[in-house]
Amino acid sequence: AVAGLTVMSSLGIDPPGGCHYPAQGYAAMARLIAPLIDRDVHGVTSRNSITAPNLVRAGFRDAGRSELQLEFDQPVVWEASLATEFRLDRKRAPVVSGRTEGNRLVLRLREPSAASTVTYLDSDSWSPKRVLRGANGIAALTFCEVPLERPSPDSGKRPGSR
Repeated sequence: AVAGLTVMSSLGIDPPGGCHYPAQGYAAMARLIAPLIDRDVHGVTSRNSITAPNLVRAGFRDAGRSELQLEFDQPVVWEASLATEFRLDRKRAPVVSGRTEGNRLVLRLREPSAASTVTYLDSDSWSPKRVLRGANGIAALTFCEVPLERPSPDSGKRPGSR
């Protein structure tokens, strides 16, 4: 991260626009940016996250490589319609279900995978109606071909568990 720089997602802006938005789309963007300006310019603090969820690390949760764990910098919200939005080594991931555990999104795969990278959102086939969002309602930042870490002995444990 670059000091003094905050990235805001423009995915999921409603109404959508792509390069140019209708007035209501720009108003939606302003509502996302205003809390950042309040924080950075006016010193206002917020109890809730005001940024887009950002991937921190990704890897297989289990030695059998049938569960993928994506850790974000804040909680995200899983919806079943998102199962088609992930790629492993550039191919659609065989996601059968998902769940969240704090800041972690756990994706259960139909079969074990030997993949080495994960991508969220294919620029050719995504829909603004189908985006991963944070608990704060802000669309998560996309990521492309992020290397998958190997599972660690405690990777499946919740914080504070033994």
